[in-house]
Amino acid sequence: MVKMGKKKAYRFKKIAEDNGFENKVEQGYVEAFKKGYSAVEITRIVGVKSTKYIHAILVRNGVILPGKPGRQIKGTIPDGMEAHLKIRGISFSQWCAEWSMDQNEAFEDIKNRSGMAMAAICADFPKFYEILTGCECDDFVRPEPFEKHKITARIEWLPAEGYYKAEILDGFMGYGDDTYSALRMAQSNFRGHLTIKRLENLRNKNVEIPNAPWLM
Repeated sequence: MVKMGKKKAYRFKKIAEDNGFENKVEQGYVEAFKKGYSAVEITRIVGVKSTKYIHAILVRNGVILPGKPGRQIKGTIPDGMEAHLKIRGISFSQWCAEWSMDQNEAFEDIKNRSGMAMAAICADFPKFYEILTGCECDDFVRPEPFEKHKITARIEWLPAEGYYKAEILDGFMGYGDDTYSALRMAQSNFRGHLTIKRLENLRNKNVEIPNAPWLM
């Protein structure tokens, strides 16, 4: 299969925006953050590996500061933490900025195993917290895998428009130059629908953990 060019991919993305899934998902990320969930926690909730995209959305919506992406000077990241940040695709600077922490102060907190930075590690990297402290962290985020669905697709060529349209599960549409691309977009929109539902049903951490250190 030939990979779709960026211009064509953008064209079909704009066509698909009529159903509003992408904007709803982005707003879901923002609302989840306002409920007390960090970018890394939201990443785990929606079942993806990298936090980079969600972090960028939160920055674009003005709810967190950007921080500096990429590699940092050796010795400015707490021992053992770089591997955990790399898995999530964010830098120590970005992680600190999201939690509204000064990078130097966060470094010292982690070094001394105390303070706000340790609470943030407990929320985002519970296994790393256990390595640092020898104590298990009460992990607030334990998402179940998304339910699997048997999907029947209806795909048709639209000669007037010059592209394929795919429809799955009564209303989830996708478009593309070929049937594969159209089906992939429809599946992506359906996954967006599941993501929206999961984000809408999140408990409010700010209410359930009223004395949480990130609220102080």
